[in-house]
Amino acid sequence: CVYFIASLASNKRAPFDLPESESELVAGFHTEYSGLRFSFFFFAEYAAMFIVGGIQTTLFLGGWNDPFGLIGYYYARFMADPSAHTTGLVVLNLIGASIFTLKCMTIIFVQMWLRWTLPRPRIDQVIYACLKVLLPAACVLLLGAAFWQLLVPAQSNTLLPWFDYNPFAWNAWAGCHLTLLVQIALACVGLAIVGLVAGWIAYAFLTGRNLKQRLTDPAPIDMGKAAETTGT
Repeated sequence: CVYFIASLASNKRAPFDLPESESELVAGFHTEYSGLRFSFFFFAEYAAMFIVGGIQTTLFLGGWNDPFGLIGYYYARFMADPSAHTTGLVVLNLIGASIFTLKCMTIIFVQMWLRWTLPRPRIDQVIYACLKVLLPAACVLLLGAAFWQLLVPAQSNTLLPWFDYNPFAWNAWAGCHLTLLVQIALACVGLAIVGLVAGWIAYAFLTGRNLKQRLTDPAPIDMGKAAETTGT
């Protein structure tokens, strides 16, 4: 979450798009450009969104792996005899690339979703969030990760899942059961968050909340009163 919020601020995405709020009717510093030069700004912005999405996918969301470990399982099986599973390896790599791209596009969708939903904060609120909330939280997370690596035993870096051990077998995590339990807990938290968001979207779609009239929409014209007013 800290990385995602920082990536929004880095890319000047809402609600941190203060450089663009110099003029609300146009596009802030983009006003002086038009045509192809204007499109380059948006191309760079969306390319940066995909880059930060790729970094977040690689570091926190499992990269090209699926949630059930099937890609790692079949990759280990196919690599036992690569010449006999050339087609399978190609298909597996294409599936992995598609999963990676899908995760990146999901992050981009969330960034766009926030732009549609949240208002823009004041500059003092942005500075407060960055200096007094995000920075201390990032320092605490850094220290927590360092102490976690120091105090909690984990699988050796020389062991590869599915090649050297079965990551879903309890006995394969001998001496590292705490790490396995924490991973299971984090996976459950992630599934719960995804389920809540999916349920929220489904509820809004089924109940018609997405068709709620905006405050800026004019009230419908009463033709009877309009006729009385004009005398027709």
